[in-house]
Amino acid sequence: NIANLLHRAGYIEKMGTGINKMKNLISKAGLPPIKFEFDNFFTVTFKRLKIKEPIIIPETFSKKFDEMLHYEGVNEGVNEGVKFRLKKEISYLNTYKSIRRPNVERLFNISTATAERDLSILKRLNLIIFEGAPKTGRYILTNKGKKILDSTILS
Repeated sequence: NIANLLHRAGYIEKMGTGINKMKNLISKAGLPPIKFEFDNFFTVTFKRLKIKEPIIIPETFSKKFDEMLHYEGVNEGVNEGVKFRLKKEISYLNTYKSIRRPNVERLFNISTATAERDLSILKRLNLIIFEGAPKTGRYILTNKGKKILDSTILS
């Protein structure tokens, strides 16, 4: 059998471990379960995460964030639309705990360069930090980001 030959040649691991490994990794990541179909073809369907609730920006956080941008000198050249999007990105992180650059692009309908610029501003403000490997890592809130959100949401 071909699979046995590939295993002995060192091209694949053990037979029958891939599907369980995929299910476990998807479950650990908190993603929707994988759908497997076995007909004339073998089909695997990965579902995207859906935003379950609207991204709400508390007014107290909005004011505090504007002050931070101004104080850090980021306000120069950052228009209201950009500020609003940055606030939505931080609020998304507060709700969903992490985000990847491609998700920022898709959720806010922006280019890769714009997403990178947004994330760079938030990193410069020390509100987010990148965690993990370059291809699979995510941005998460820093302690400073969590503290600011907690203090503004609770006030």
